[in-house]
Amino acid sequence: MKDEEGNMVLPDHFYADEQLKEKQTYYYTFVGLNFFGESLTPSQPLKVRIKDETPPIAPTDVDKQIYDKKIVLTWLQPEASDDMAGYHIYVSAANDSILERLTAQPIASGTMRYELEVGRYALYTLRVAAVDAEENEAFSEELYAETIDKIPPAAPSMVEIVADTGRLIVQWQPNAESDLMGYKIYRSVKGNSGAMALLTADYFSDASYIDSLPANAINDFSYAVIALDSNGNESSLSAIATNKMIDATPPKAPFLKTAVVQDEKHVLLTWVRNTELDHKGYAIYRKNDSDSLGQFQRLNQQLIPGDVMQFTDRSADGKNTYSYYVEAVDQQGNLSAPSNIVRFRMAPQKSENDLKVSLKKAKYNKTTGTIRLSWKPGSYSETARYVVFRRNAAGTFVPISAMLDMPTFTDDSFEKQPAIEYQVRIYDNGQSQKSEPVRVSIPMKTKTR
Repeated sequence: MKDEEGNMVLPDHFYADEQLKEKQTYYYTFVGLNFFGESLTPSQPLKVRIKDETPPIAPTDVDKQIYDKKIVLTWLQPEASDDMAGYHIYVSAANDSILERLTAQPIASGTMRYELEVGRYALYTLRVAAVDAEENEAFSEELYAETIDKIPPAAPSMVEIVADTGRLIVQWQPNAESDLMGYKIYRSVKGNSGAMALLTADYFSDASYIDSLPANAINDFSYAVIALDSNGNESSLSAIATNKMIDATPPKAPFLKTAVVQDEKHVLLTWVRNTELDHKGYAIYRKNDSDSLGQFQRLNQQLIPGDVMQFTDRSADGKNTYSYYVEAVDQQGNLSAPSNIVRFRMAPQKSENDLKVSLKKAKYNKTTGTIRLSWKPGSYSETARYVVFRRNAAGTFVPISAMLDMPTFTDDSFEKQPAIEYQVRIYDNGQSQKSEPVRVSIPMKTKTR
């Protein structure tokens, strides 16, 4: 009852029954007594139900199994009471500490297994509560369950490579996974799937990649892509795509070495071979210098193979003077700059009477102890070569030089004698002629008494 201040207090006269049991219903009847101790009329019975406030035994050995976003709980019940109603399941929201009850109605007491699907990959806190008919609950220990994404993304598709100067652009169809983090890219040479090397240590989010390469790189490059998600799961490699860069680098200009007569009527050109890996061949150009308006014209319709270093011009006219140059061509059709220009005029055929040489000078140098010789051919020829001969006294001429292409020679190997004779012989196109002998006098010391 309330006192004057509104507080609930026991009345002055009351009766306390302290021997009651839970889950029992009791009936109380009040009987008044008169002065003589005689019972008066009893009151109406007062019904009192003693509520059950003792929870059941809490579940134990709570365990879990995780299958992607599904958690399977199991537990044991050490002792079941006669008023056992079942179990409730409690779980926290993802990465939260507040537990919420999942079960609207208790799970049957004979069932000690429960499956729940969670909305996303996260860490969850779970408890199992045993509940009786009066809804008293006994909670198990907390159990932590982390759902982890172990499903990799799909391999990227539609990988293609766009060739450009100095770079290759790799692009593909973007992946559709909601937890996609990005991509990594691998590269090899000529489609070698067993030698794929990772190009990017970190992932990148764009569905394209630009690989900058040296401008002279000529290999076929192959690429493959993997996708990865926020849990680090990586897809398998995509299909391999292969391409090569656009080659805009021309070969180096060749060096044209010589233009000489071949078979007495053709012009043989020779040059230094180009060393570029993608070198394909050569184009030969000629101009008639006798024509003031003449322009260089290409002589060969088909390229001369790259491993050939000569060309025979069979259409040259011996009456004209020609200029030649060579261009190198690579596999992409890039042309080098023109080589150096070599001019050529075919010398007229010489008869035996035309082939002459005259030994003009043979002089002893007292200071150096050598004899200097010089001579002059009857007419100029690019193919003429010379050999110097020498004889002592009445001996025979013997050669003392190799084949010479210059009209001079210095003899430093002779034995001093009062007189030595020299002769020069000219050789050209299988013919030869010799000069008149020239005598050289050498001063000799005389003894005096």
